[in-house]
Amino acid sequence: MSVHGSTPIKFSEADDSRPFYRKIVDHPTGIVLLVMVVLIAAAQMWHLAVAAMPATDESIHVEVGRMSWEGRMPYRDFSYGHPLLFPLLIGSGLKLVGHMWPLRMFYAALNCLMALPLYVIFRKMTGGDRIAAFLGAFFFLLYHEMMHNDARFFASRQIVNMFLIGFLYWGVVRENHRGSWFLQLLCAVGAVMTHLTAVVGLVAFSLAHIATQRSMPMLRRYIGMGCVVGAIFCLFLLMFPRAYERLILVHFGSIVSSPLYPRFLPFVGSRDAFFYVLSSISLLVAIVAWSKWRWWALCMVIIVASVLFPPEYFPHYYVIGAIPFAFGVTLFAVFLRWIESESLFAPTILGVMIIIQTVIVLPSLLQEWMGNRDVRYYELAEYVSKLPGPLLTFTEPIYSVDAHQKAVHFYLRADARTYAPLPSEEIQALADQACTILLSGRDQSYVPGALQSEWEKKYKEIEYPGPERIFITNNAQCLPASMTIR
Repeated sequence: MSVHGSTPIKFSEADDSRPFYRKIVDHPTGIVLLVMVVLIAAAQMWHLAVAAMPATDESIHVEVGRMSWEGRMPYRDFSYGHPLLFPLLIGSGLKLVGHMWPLRMFYAALNCLMALPLYVIFRKMTGGDRIAAFLGAFFFLLYHEMMHNDARFFASRQIVNMFLIGFLYWGVVRENHRGSWFLQLLCAVGAVMTHLTAVVGLVAFSLAHIATQRSMPMLRRYIGMGCVVGAIFCLFLLMFPRAYERLILVHFGSIVSSPLYPRFLPFVGSRDAFFYVLSSISLLVAIVAWSKWRWWALCMVIIVASVLFPPEYFPHYYVIGAIPFAFGVTLFAVFLRWIESESLFAPTILGVMIIIQTVIVLPSLLQEWMGNRDVRYYELAEYVSKLPGPLLTFTEPIYSVDAHQKAVHFYLRADARTYAPLPSEEIQALADQACTILLSGRDQSYVPGALQSEWEKKYKEIEYPGPERIFITNNAQCLPASMTIR
């Protein structure tokens, strides 16, 4: 294999037409990866039915899904900072199965399974180097910032990665498949309608593919696809006029008005520092000295840079760079095997890399997966489910979801925790609509103490064995039900 070639090595047509599973089980590396996917997914799901972390992004996405299915107008009747596909999918699943934990298990399993198509993609991009593809998929599977997110439950960034992997699979691996353009388009639309940051990845991947293939059909393919995706997003903005203000003006206004600076401290200081540094060095070396991979490496660096600089991003947004980071490790393995193809040096180094990543990441992940459980949370949700509704919560609306309670509606019902508390007058107006008020630990700091003192005199407070406070209101519409509470 030469590092100086300018055209990527392709699978044969026979390889491209084989079923997906055959590309996984045709080599020991694929079988080992499959076993790892199953074991890691099982470890995440072992306690998922009793896992609890109510103050997460999941609360926002799920409540937006519920409000949308209630018929409320997104962005006008409630606040949300992203396009609607993800919460609509969650809301649909919730209506179908009735509980959150089966959806969480499906999501965790799907997140792990994405390592398999990524392995196939890297095999195609490296001309069939299964060892290098395995290493990239392995680091993806043990990406701490991404895989520990079962504690956060539903995170839109992982869903974006799933769509981007699908976009690459149908564009790179199965580009000659009869329906590949349409399937790739669906993945592109899904990515954009989940998280607008996906636009950077889609554009970068498309440009890299065009630059390496150097063909007019490929250029027309992506130009046409971009036009369709743009038209669908414009139609979305026309359907929801307030979406332009919320999705475009707020986000980009924050980026433009704030100083840009790279968040290198959490970048280097996390458990993924080895992964980040190794991948970044490989990508930069490929850009400078490896013409064969220059365009792909450049597109990956652009994606990583897009999540390093925006001031509103937190370190967990690095998850959007999971594919580029994994590709950087893949390139490292390709280069190492090229310079030492006849000795044991390369296999030894690659084996040491696998051990280092496993020792750094896996114990922490197992501790979090096994420790993230709180039976008390579900006992509280079950208790609240028997109280009269509607229910008023503020910063942790997931309680109303798991309690199957109708919630008192207000504009910040989904993401009140990300904004300054409402004035006492507005909070009281909401309390007047509620039959039950649940104040979690966060809510007790959200609602002013003076107002809580008024509620102690005005409403009946239930003695519940925990830090939460539960009030049964004596509002006129709730009086018959509240009189049954002892």
